[in-house]
Amino acid sequence: KKLTLLVICDYTDSYTEKQIKILSEIKDYLDKNFIIKIKPHPAKVTNFININKNKFPIIEENLEKISTEVDIVLTSNTTTAALEFHILGKPVISILDDKALNLSPLRRIKDVNFISNSSQLINILKNFK
Repeated sequence: KKLTLLVICDYTDSYTEKQIKILSEIKDYLDKNFIIKIKPHPAKVTNFININKNKFPIIEENLEKISTEVDIVLTSNTTTAALEFHILGKPVISILDDKALNLSPLRRIKDVNFISNSSQLINILKNFK
């Protein structure tokens, strides 16, 4: 059975570009093992379409509606959606920005994973399988 990975994109295009870049680097692994659902920031849907070169599937439902369908959540480190999913008991992986402070509301929580690249992401995802 494939797990569902929800990717919550950021308002800042550079963060979203990094998320998509990391996903693209391990696309073959993801396609074999996960159902990917990407939620662009509501104010950035048009920008996301331009960033989404690999045509990862976009969902339009609000986060509350899809929260029960999600196994793992991948976020930028600035979104409060990470906190919401953590409170719901979902594993959260946050992508760090190499050029900025970790602004995650979960930065001191031990069971939250922070990554900077695709090899770190794939290692964490393999532990969920």
